[in-house]
Amino acid sequence: EPSRLVQVVRAFLPAPAAAPPPSRRGGLVLVDDDAVQRKLARVIFTQLGFTVTTAADGQEALEAIRRVRPDVVVSDVLMPRLDGFGLCRAIRQDASLDRLPVVLMSAAYIEDDDRRVARHAGANALATRTPDLGAVIEAVSAALQGDLPVEPPPATDIVVAEHTDRVVRQLDRQAAANVALTRR
Repeated sequence: EPSRLVQVVRAFLPAPAAAPPPSRRGGLVLVDDDAVQRKLARVIFTQLGFTVTTAADGQEALEAIRRVRPDVVVSDVLMPRLDGFGLCRAIRQDASLDRLPVVLMSAAYIEDDDRRVARHAGANALATRTPDLGAVIEAVSAALQGDLPVEPPPATDIVVAEHTDRVVRQLDRQAAANVALTRR
């Protein structure tokens, strides 16, 4: 799609120098259902000075967040049980966690509508996932510095409807990609 061209090309180009590590390093909960991606991201954030706790999905992440009380959460969007959008909503609905910065990352959810749904769910940012996590690191740095305000979420039923629409669109894209691969 033309709307995705710049972001797709950017994913394959060498990334500009990553943002400097946040001056305040602390705890980070990293959520990703892909074990390899989770391990790679853990190495990157550990090298930046964070104490990283990992989780394989949103449900596991909520338990970890309540246990370790991190300074920031970085989560993939598309996951089983509780996805990144749902994790954001759960965090924002918990009065003891509602100020916790949350950065979502995705290689698939990269349209403006996806970013809008992320903001409505309570995410500080939705960053495009690249191999070096450059945009994610920048978003984490900005969120820790308070540079990315969280919008007050709209009514829950609106967020759920937008979320469902984006998931259905993403599944349609994945199905179309699978059909194209099968034909090839």
